[in-house]
Amino acid sequence: MYNVKKGNRRKAIFQQKLPHHNLTLETAWPGLFVDNNGTYWDVPLSLAIDLASISSSSGLSYHLCLQHNSGKPKHFGGDQTTQVPPSLLPGLCVRAAASIKENWSIWRKKGGKLRMVQPYDAFLSDPHVTASGVIVKGKVGETLRKLFQRFVFLCKGCSPVLKSTRSDGSFEATAGAVASASYGDCSARLPIEDGLERYKAFRLYTRKNNLAVFTDLFASVSCTAQHGNFQRLFLDLTRLNARLDFPSGSAFLTGVAHLSQDLYNSRQLNLEAIHAVCPELTVSLQQQIAGPFSFRVDSRILFDPKDTYHIAHLDESIFAIDWALKVLGSAKATAWCSPKRREAMVELRFFES
Repeated sequence: MYNVKKGNRRKAIFQQKLPHHNLTLETAWPGLFVDNNGTYWDVPLSLAIDLASISSSSGLSYHLCLQHNSGKPKHFGGDQTTQVPPSLLPGLCVRAAASIKENWSIWRKKGGKLRMVQPYDAFLSDPHVTASGVIVKGKVGETLRKLFQRFVFLCKGCSPVLKSTRSDGSFEATAGAVASASYGDCSARLPIEDGLERYKAFRLYTRKNNLAVFTDLFASVSCTAQHGNFQRLFLDLTRLNARLDFPSGSAFLTGVAHLSQDLYNSRQLNLEAIHAVCPELTVSLQQQIAGPFSFRVDSRILFDPKDTYHIAHLDESIFAIDWALKVLGSAKATAWCSPKRREAMVELRFFES
């Protein structure tokens, strides 16, 4: 086990701005990762190269990421009984993603602001109601949803806070494609992580001689509503975001096909098929307390029809206090904690809402 206090954890990052692109090279020894259960892992050597086009409100954007893990992963707490996530096993993985975005304005209130009073956050100064939708092809689950938003964090395998997609007062639709290829022990992660072997889902997956190629469908729909201009001292900001994630389009289509057959043949509905079509719900509520301080809670709700007593259950909640740094226009200091993961952190964030 590595001892952080002895200072033997190293990381090197190189960032280069290219014409219409950002290039990031990163190496860590050992690299620190966190899995979906909040368990931390040390990978003896982790290398990552990320090339991303500079995103815009509309048009084409794409990412290319190359990641290599070397050495046997170790549980950060020294628990040898916990199963190692397949994605951290030694090997080489290449991911490529491309998307096309189009935005349509719905509603945004520009009037009603106090004159000569600067809002605490420029991005939260207009009341609005927005909706967004994302449809892509690629690796299933939460990892894919963040692929376009925070691709570098996807390559690292960790992102501690549940985030709501930033809303700009428009309807947004994105279509794209993602391809993932793995070589080495980590190639076994693709069929293991999605857990869809029993469905024989409509997807492309092939593995031979420790080489695996995989693609799948994913969809996300969200809605954001905001009241207030975030200018007054008290209760001038109430913001609610709800997002439905369909982790695997292949599982969803297979579940729909099975349910259609059951209904057509007047059979009892298969609970596994119902579970496959159930989305994941993420709800975020932000409320101004006083001045630049606001309270935010992000919760993930899972649906499981197989549990007759608790069809919907709370999977994780993260509580945060945001301090808007008015002098910087749109920046904030955030202190958040996750009871499930038993961790807390203080961060400085820019141009995020």
